[in-house]
Amino acid sequence: MAYFYHATTPEKMCSILDDAILEANDCGEVFLCKEPLDACKFLICRGISRISVIEIEIDENDVVPSNDHSESYFQCQAFIHNGDIEITGDEKITDYIFDTSEGETGGE
Repeated sequence: MAYFYHATTPEKMCSILDDAILEANDCGEVFLCKEPLDACKFLICRGISRISVIEIEIDENDVVPSNDHSESYFQCQAFIHNGDIEITGDEKITDYIFDTSEGETGGE
């Protein structure tokens, strides 16, 4: 068994906890990372600044490396779990807020 992390919006996390299931996407997959901040990267690049991350303990044999995400671009490896993941309610949830603004540039 190993810990993996899935990032989503706080609103979606509430739904996951209410339903006690981390639902697979339309392709039947759940994307995971081995570090919580790595999981956040995939939402930050879409401009999402408020992110909730759930820690999932699953068998490492139940995940495979993802070829859908550039490891060199994201500086991390994404993994795929095929099918839904049941939630016990004991999982650790961490909330993050990132500054996704581009900031001001220019001079005097």
